[in-house]
Amino acid sequence: MNKLYLKKSLTFALAIVVLAAVLATVFGMSASNVAYATDVQNDVIYYGEDLQYADSYDNTQSETEDIYYATKQSTYKSINETFPLYYNLNSNLTNCCANVAGANIVGYYDRFYEDFIPDCTPGIVRNNVYTYYPILMNRTERQAVIDTLYLNMLTNNPNAGTSQANYKAGLKTYINEKGKSVSYNSVITNGKLDLNKVNAQFDQGNPISLYTQGFNVSTIRSMSDTQIRLDKVLISTNHIMVAYGYLKEDYFDANGVLIKSNLYLIVASGIQTLVGNYYIVDNNGILNDAEAVRVY
Repeated sequence: MNKLYLKKSLTFALAIVVLAAVLATVFGMSASNVAYATDVQNDVIYYGEDLQYADSYDNTQSETEDIYYATKQSTYKSINETFPLYYNLNSNLTNCCANVAGANIVGYYDRFYEDFIPDCTPGIVRNNVYTYYPILMNRTERQAVIDTLYLNMLTNNPNAGTSQANYKAGLKTYINEKGKSVSYNSVITNGKLDLNKVNAQFDQGNPISLYTQGFNVSTIRSMSDTQIRLDKVLISTNHIMVAYGYLKEDYFDANGVLIKSNLYLIVASGIQTLVGNYYIVDNNGILNDAEAVRVY
């Protein structure tokens, strides 16, 4: 009886192992054909959906919010009044938000380092303000940066999009090949954006890469002395974009009680079709990380 029982037990255990192997094979084959945001094996997040035409995506929706207040306090800071604001013009590239974000950083530093983008003038000084030219001026040279970063960052290899590590490594390769160095410094503390760290990096003129799971691109409209309207486009996909300033506003009622506080990062979203240049922190999605990029 014991031998028979042992034989049955071993047979049942073997069947379980075989079934598990079959299921793993089936699901593994299915997973290889699907673009996942996260690699389950090593928990790597891949950023980038083809958002060139974001208006057509089911994961994009619009939202309007009105804020009424008696008084408000505003704090503003930016590394420059304008920024490159590039977007992808090559229809052969997909899931390329990381490449565009990197190109925006390269375009920003092209002002300080000659030939960061060869044969391309980054901008012009107007009324004592440096104004960056749009991508449509010298579009071939600017798009070439995005194309190069697409290869450098191993975009869509092995998963759809670009991992944070490959984004940084690919940008570093480009910058090193131009004879310069780069460092990355997180401005996150205990999982939250640290405004003191953001201030310190902006004081040094360093743009900040944002790594989001779900995000918004918003505009602020002044409706009256006591009302603003936020027009938001909410997108659920993973995305990398660049912040180059912020506006912090605290809203108070007639008794001086704080009723709302918003931090608006001024961003280059990298998406041509999205109107607006604010990313409202803690509004739609998760900010996984934010890293200042210093080139020297």
